[in-house]
Amino acid sequence: MKGVIDWAKAHLSVVVLSAVILLSIPAAFVGSHLWNGKIKKARQAEVSKVLGDLDSAKVTYTIPALLPGDTPVSWPRPAPNPDATAYFKGLKQSLERQIEEVASEAQRINGQGHLPLITGLFPQAAGNERIKALELAAKIVGKGDEHSVYLDLLDSIRADGPADPVRIAASLDEQRFAAIEKARAEAGRDRLTPEEEAELTKKLVALRIGQYQAHAATLSIYATLDNLPPSIPREIPTEPPTVTDCFEWQFDFWVVKDICRAIAIANSGDAGLLNVDRAVVKRLLSLHIDPLGPTPANPLTGRSAATGNQQYDIRNATLEVVVSSSRLPTLVNAISRTNFMTVTDIDLAEVDVWRDLDEGYYYGPEHVVLATLSIETIWLRSWTTAMMPEETKAKLSGIAAEGDSSAAAAPAAAPITSKGRGMADAPPPAAAPKSTGRSTKKPTSGSNRNRRDGGG
Repeated sequence: MKGVIDWAKAHLSVVVLSAVILLSIPAAFVGSHLWNGKIKKARQAEVSKVLGDLDSAKVTYTIPALLPGDTPVSWPRPAPNPDATAYFKGLKQSLERQIEEVASEAQRINGQGHLPLITGLFPQAAGNERIKALELAAKIVGKGDEHSVYLDLLDSIRADGPADPVRIAASLDEQRFAAIEKARAEAGRDRLTPEEEAELTKKLVALRIGQYQAHAATLSIYATLDNLPPSIPREIPTEPPTVTDCFEWQFDFWVVKDICRAIAIANSGDAGLLNVDRAVVKRLLSLHIDPLGPTPANPLTGRSAATGNQQYDIRNATLEVVVSSSRLPTLVNAISRTNFMTVTDIDLAEVDVWRDLDEGYYYGPEHVVLATLSIETIWLRSWTTAMMPEETKAKLSGIAAEGDSSAAAAPAAAPITSKGRGMADAPPPAAAPKSTGRSTKKPTSGSNRNRRDGGG
């Protein structure tokens, strides 16, 4: 051991250098490992950046779905392509133009023929609101020589009540009196024989039916003011109605007008309106319109005028008519072709045609049924909102207060990426007539008065 120490002392530089060599090996290993990790981390960051740049350059060209339930068409690409970008940009612009054209056409169809009955009344008459409101009431009810606008609607579909029973009874009494006078003159008798009485009864029945048929030949449908919605004012109020009430009267008139248009379409042939015996819709028994306001979603159409819907309002109506059973689809189709109306439900019941004939209603030879139709009517706010009084806006959903341009402006066309189309939804198929399974329902008799005498 002493020799080793002596040798180390004698060769101290060799020992020191050897120790440095031995220590430098693990130090170099550790250092190189650390250096390698730093270089590797830097390289990984650079690669990640490059990959991120490449990933961010990816683009997916999409043709959005225009109909509910449709799947958008997507075309992913690793990087933008000028030709593809130009193509899809042009396609998107073309679709947006088509949507705008459809929205514009929908507004034109929905608002066509639906002008205010009184100009200057909506949304708020300036200083003469009371006078304008009474003028509207007079137009609806009728005043002096001016007919009610509802009488004009009934005239447009050739509607009237049944034949006057008093006049027909007087005519039959004249025939009976003439027969008795003939028997007195020829045989000196004040009474008819049983055979003569039976023959006269048969003649009077035929004459009575003939009178009913002659009257039916002047009409296309039996209907009077009494059969129209009870919400329609029948008398001019003593106090001027509010502009809100006036707007609802105006709105009711538009709904009734559209339903009358649909009936006219169903009852028209090549030469115009058909007579009752050949018409599809023989008689209007009643028409009810739900009050203006938010409505829940209809399970058939899915449309709703509840909170959040700023595109349209819904007015639901119930129409009760005597109609040809075999041609009921003609009426359903006519309703669907008129404005934005959809038949959402149909109930059918039997008609006591002999009882109705006894009351003066002649329907012709074909089989008829009593049909109760639920009708959903759509009204775009893009044109109705400008006429709405503030109270009406407050009652309806989704309409902001005055001054909020988002409420008064016409709704923009649905964005191309939207999955829903609002009023552009494809119309559902017409509801098929269904049997109610209920017992025979006798239709409520309409007024026997002539509609001009029974208007109220």
